[in-house]
Amino acid sequence: MKRSLLLVPLVFVASLYGCESSSVTPSDDAGATDGGEAPVPSKCTTPSGPAVEHGKAIEADETWGAGLHDVTFNFTIQKGATLTLAPCAVVRVKKGYSINVGNTDAANEGSLVAKGRADEPIVIEGLDGASWGNVLVWPFGHADLAYVTIRDGGNEGSRGGAAVHLFGDANKGFQDLATVDHVTIEKSGKYGLVMETHAGLSPASKDLTIRGSGVMAMNVGLPSVSSIPTGKYTGNAADAIRLTGSAVYDIQTTDQTIHDRGVPYVVGGEGQFGTITIEGTAALATLTVEAGVTLKFPKAATSYVTVSSGTSNTAAKGALKVLGTAAKPVTFTSAEASPAKGDWAGIIFGNLPDGSNAIDYARIEYTGADTTIRGFSCGTPGLDGAEEISNEGAVLILGQPKSAFIRNTVFAHSLKNAVERGWTLGQSFDFLPTNTFEDIAHCKQTNPRPANNSCPSPTTCDK
Repeated sequence: MKRSLLLVPLVFVASLYGCESSSVTPSDDAGATDGGEAPVPSKCTTPSGPAVEHGKAIEADETWGAGLHDVTFNFTIQKGATLTLAPCAVVRVKKGYSINVGNTDAANEGSLVAKGRADEPIVIEGLDGASWGNVLVWPFGHADLAYVTIRDGGNEGSRGGAAVHLFGDANKGFQDLATVDHVTIEKSGKYGLVMETHAGLSPASKDLTIRGSGVMAMNVGLPSVSSIPTGKYTGNAADAIRLTGSAVYDIQTTDQTIHDRGVPYVVGGEGQFGTITIEGTAALATLTVEAGVTLKFPKAATSYVTVSSGTSNTAAKGALKVLGTAAKPVTFTSAEASPAKGDWAGIIFGNLPDGSNAIDYARIEYTGADTTIRGFSCGTPGLDGAEEISNEGAVLILGQPKSAFIRNTVFAHSLKNAVERGWTLGQSFDFLPTNTFEDIAHCKQTNPRPANNSCPSPTTCDK
């Protein structure tokens, strides 16, 4: 029988655009930091007198002191300059305007340093509550923020609709463009934070709170997902983090970890497919998923996880480690409000899977969408023609694995099969004893093809 693999290609949308501002208007003390600590009384005096007006680019180092500062210009910090905001500074941005940090060339590098203290916080907000643009950090920029509250940003004209937007160079690997420490972002138009084109937060980042966003807490390109810090991401229109692509959607140069940050991750959206691709360039690339993480995929045949996308007898350059526990399993599920069998395609392992792959204590559900993959296993008995040889299930393994690497996992609500054993038999591995199967329409596991490539007739499988 002919074997074929045709995965729908990914579509890259180069830009993110804003939309309508949020009507979500939570109120909270500006002294509160990460939502888990009691507010610290502020020592800052109530600003009085006229504000200092700022209406030009910053091309030499300057400091804005405590008190009121009004931004009445789309200004850029550039030419190697650093803008420092002193503790107790209150920066009010006129409607629609933004603060640009650095630019796309080294000659226009710039830095924003806003380091308040727990009892002397810094505030960046809209002038008279107006919706303004964002703090946009470019590839040759950096922001260092501590004990800062940023509110009212991400208006309809801002890039990405976020109050803080980190925009990297798509031709480079991961870029640390900002550090946040006890930063609160609230009442943003769409997202509190966008991390695009390999841009992200430094490892020193911690205690980030995002609330009151009109869509979700943040929108993060997969190559930056490891940099999402500890914090609190509830109180938004949807309490979730969106994972989308950037110029290179795949994990190609740097291993990544999806941390449990207390809310689910929604894969795709913003004009991109619900696809995660794990593929190294010169060496193996690994995606690790921590215990307690939930990944949600939109209803589409183009929603899937691909761990190395080839079908040859060569070593895979991608690996997936799903490290759930009995108390905190990892969940792969549908993003639909009313989930159903076949909403998304599942997890696909191509080439010869690496020995480091592991799926432990997971739940994989609502899979079985048409993958367009045909003839890799011996097929699904009871179906006719192309349907019998089609390969759909929660997990598809298209090359000889090194072990039965899926354990303590629940397969549920599959429109087709649970485990597609789609390799030509070298060694057979049995996935039944260590896993649980619920509401599987056809096979718990299909049979790999014999060495002579001749499957039995009629086809059999484990049901």
